[in-house]
Amino acid sequence: MPSADGALAFMRANEGMGETPPGSNHNEISAWYGFDGPWCAMTVSKALCHAGFTSSGDDVAVPGIRTTTAKGWSYVPYLLNDFRDAGRADNDPRPGDLVIFDWDHDGCADHVGMVDRVEADGTFWSYEGNRNDVLEHVHRNRSVVLAFCHPPYDASPPPSFVPTAVVATTPGVPPFPGYCSLGTTGIATRQVQERLAERGWRIDTDGVFGAGTDTVVRKFQAEKGLAVDGVVGPDTWTAIFTAQIT
Repeated sequence: MPSADGALAFMRANEGMGETPPGSNHNEISAWYGFDGPWCAMTVSKALCHAGFTSSGDDVAVPGIRTTTAKGWSYVPYLLNDFRDAGRADNDPRPGDLVIFDWDHDGCADHVGMVDRVEADGTFWSYEGNRNDVLEHVHRNRSVVLAFCHPPYDASPPPSFVPTAVVATTPGVPPFPGYCSLGTTGIATRQVQERLAERGWRIDTDGVFGAGTDTVVRKFQAEKGLAVDGVVGPDTWTAIFTAQIT
């Protein structure tokens, strides 16, 4: 069965991996994924494959969690949203979790690593690909953490696991379509845009959660007394259908 130890073994074995040539985003991990680009999400994808989350030995298949491509993820916001949609993202770190960093505290997922161990003072150590162009072992505090994502190691869900599909909904509110935030695209984003447009907000309804949609969502959240993070989760989704139009 896939295990956190298996994923972390990959990280430890490849600590210090850099890029050839330096600054090119090219190495064994990006070559495996299929293109040269920022490779932090590719790194955790490869580690999950190595741990056993695979159907062929060379792809990424995580039960209950969709992936962007057959090799997992290359874009951190998509990775976070996919784990959120599966009910597997919270603020409780465990070894083997994927840790999502938000450098600017703006609600945007900027970087991802894998938790190695958690210290008694609440700080933690993580392995992070593409940190200073190298896979590094880093000591972190939680001030820059947006969320911890929990792969289903050993087929055991975390204690707080509640699949999105069974979250109770308020009468008159359509079923929650899944988290969306800056950088996401698709049906959930379009539904949010269309509902906000119906309420009178000036917003494009193109299914792309760009800067304009992020601004409108944050203004709506502030107006309704919600957490102003630009993330449309269950609370914001419910509010756009039930809150008084002002």
